[in-house]
Amino acid sequence: MMIAVRAQKAPIRTGEESMSGRIGTARTDLSPKGSVQVGGELWSAELEDDRERVPMGSRVQVVRVEGLRIIVRKAE
Repeated sequence: MMIAVRAQKAPIRTGEESMSGRIGTARTDLSPKGSVQVGGELWSAELEDDRERVPMGSRVQVVRVEGLRIIVRKAE
């Protein structure tokens, strides 16, 4: 019974909810669109601030998921 209760209280680890906050690597220059690798998967990405530029190889953080595209910002 205790295992079932713990499983229900465990945080979500799949889907859109699990992507927010994850760190990835820019595989192309993001200006403001490009490709990002997060957790072994290649994603189509767009910068949260379209005035910002992120060079290829930089670390980025996922802000949110919009369909099959992720919105990112430069990781600190």
